[in-house]
Amino acid sequence: MQKAMNEKMEKQEYKDEYGKRSSVEGPFGIFKEQFQIEKEVVIGMVKTEERINLDALAYNLIRLHNIKQERKKHNRRFRRFLRKHIH
Repeated sequence: MQKAMNEKMEKQEYKDEYGKRSSVEGPFGIFKEQFQIEKEVVIGMVKTEERINLDALAYNLIRLHNIKQERKKHNRRFRRFLRKHIH
């Protein structure tokens, strides 16, 4: 069994599929930590999908807000630099 698993892991198809994992695990780790996704009780695939979609929306809104805040901070620093060095 171990030999079969090792052979599977050597294939490029497996490596490509496994490489996608890290891009998905980050947001789900945040869902589990910040949104307590493990404590949510929903029954059925539709309700579960709705709940995950709401969590994903919240995650993306928070991320967008943080990106905008970071961009504002960099813009302020850049303007300060220009004022100091150009004038």
